[in-house]
Amino acid sequence: MRHVRRYEFLAPVNQSTTARMVQQLVAAPSTLLTNSRVGERLEEFDPRDVRRFLVGYYEMRH
Repeated sequence: MRHVRRYEFLAPVNQSTTARMVQQLVAAPSTLLTNSRVGERLEEFDPRDVRRFLVGYYEMRH
């Protein structure tokens, strides 16, 4: 649902870029399912293995 709100907010500025960004955000979890070690490891969360995964200008932590 957050993606819908983000799209509605940004679409009036640049609809095609906004649509592409939302598609990338929705697809990102599939990448994590196939490669759980993708992204930069964040040492501040030791001993847990928390990683930073960038999708456009957005940061996903997993």
